[in-house]
Amino acid sequence: MLELHGLTRRYGDLTAVDNITLTINDGQRHALIGANGAGKTTLLHLIAGTIPPATGRIVFDGQDITRRPEHRRVRAGIVRTFQHPSPLRRHTTVDNLAAAIHRRDGTTWQTRPVPARRRALTDEVRTLLDTVGLTGHATTIAGTLSYAQQRHLDLAVALACRPRLLLLDEPAAGLTTDDIDRLAAILRALPRTITIVIIEHHLDLIFDLADVVTVLHHGQTVMTGSPDQIRTDPTTADL
Repeated sequence: MLELHGLTRRYGDLTAVDNITLTINDGQRHALIGANGAGKTTLLHLIAGTIPPATGRIVFDGQDITRRPEHRRVRAGIVRTFQHPSPLRRHTTVDNLAAAIHRRDGTTWQTRPVPARRRALTDEVRTLLDTVGLTGHATTIAGTLSYAQQRHLDLAVALACRPRLLLLDEPAAGLTTDDIDRLAAILRALPRTITIVIIEHHLDLIFDLADVVTVLHHGQTVMTGSPDQIRTDPTTADL
């Protein structure tokens, strides 16, 4: 699904990502962990196309996308969430999802769908709300949702783009233990047609969800292995 070959990104004298080579398989749940400043979010930016690498290549589904802009990566199926939810706060959850679907389909708010298209749109929005646990909040103004619900809405907006590769940047940040449990259940239920790369500091969530974990330190890969291997390896204990 995704191959990273010698990726490097510098900010002045700081090397945020240092010659990282990594393979992420189709359908995998691949976690990136490490202390603050390890290069995790920068690596996610590179994959998403938000920033370009200084050196290296990114190959997605056999195609070199290293110089492909972010919007074209989204159309190819690479979709991300951010560390902080950013809904259209004055609009309903349905409006937020409809806006994402319009962007995906290249339509506009002024487009007048035929009845069959309107029913399909309604069904898709309802399914997305059900998927992220927001059933019953269709007409709720996004800005009045709880913080956890706004994070779930952000996830639904990402899913509305029909991702093949979903990049999650600290989706559990700021959540309570109960909220994290609900988030874990939502992510576990996503189909394996969606490959997930997740950055997260809540290791219990990572070890519950991930198939493969990569540990980063000062922009470099320290180790890649199963959750059990990472949890028990002494070289990762203090990172």
